[in-house]
Amino acid sequence: MAATGTLTQPILHHPDPLPAVPENYPRGLYTEEQITKLDALHAKIQPVLQPASTNGDDEAKWCDDPCLLRYLRAVKWDVEAAVKRIESTLLWRREYQPHQISADEVEPEAVNGKEYVSGYDLMGRPLLYLIPRKEHTKTYDRQLRYVVYNLEHAIKAMPPGVEKLNILIDYEGLSVFTAPPASQAKKVLQILGDHYPERLGMGFVFNPSWYLWGFFKIISPFLDPITKSKIHFVNLKKLAALAPTADSTDDALTKEKKEPEGMGGWTDPRKYIAPSMLVADYGGTCPFVYNHEDYWKAIKAL
Repeated sequence: MAATGTLTQPILHHPDPLPAVPENYPRGLYTEEQITKLDALHAKIQPVLQPASTNGDDEAKWCDDPCLLRYLRAVKWDVEAAVKRIESTLLWRREYQPHQISADEVEPEAVNGKEYVSGYDLMGRPLLYLIPRKEHTKTYDRQLRYVVYNLEHAIKAMPPGVEKLNILIDYEGLSVFTAPPASQAKKVLQILGDHYPERLGMGFVFNPSWYLWGFFKIISPFLDPITKSKIHFVNLKKLAALAPTADSTDDALTKEKKEPEGMGGWTDPRKYIAPSMLVADYGGTCPFVYNHEDYWKAIKAL
């Protein structure tokens, strides 16, 4: 039973008003030259698509305008490079079946709330929380599939016109003894970079420890410069002393140990996420507390 004043139902539907969708989305956002490349990519991809009945995945539906535009942006509008990237992802989807990961398969990874989707930022992007210190299994393949399960459900939770999500990682208390293997993090980054390009809006790392800086040196080669620049750091103790509208350039937030080169710096997540949407443990006022029975019922219904 939930304690008085707590919320055990995750926020998986954006409240009204929904984010505005630009006219003629997404084509209206791009130049004539870019649309020509989009049409060329559609033509080149069509012959390799399998019908939905083959593997349960409607590849033609998956390869819609927003999807192909994400791949084009990721390769700086090189059509041939986009073709190779998409073909690689299609092969991965046929083998890994991310759309077929069942709740029953990954539920053992979910019972203690080490990952959950709840809430939206000011741009309507869903929030995916990761709490590595709560890792409780050694089933590394299933752990990875649970991450993908949550990515897929965060995408399902996106309102019309929204294509990105934010990832919030709580590194409080993490050490070499409690952290998941670096090899596991590399696999997550590889899947995110190779098969979910242009899906990351922002990353927030809460209470990074000494261990994290060494960890970033290990995984840094697997992060492209754009992804690195999207990762920001948050000191919760100092954040708690500031008003929700505090500027992220405040000395209290920026005078920290220098973050790894190329990262986005120290910030206040409440500049990007309304306090009412940000879980209270991370500087907001949302009283969400993970209750597995309630959360699992909601995420399965998404």
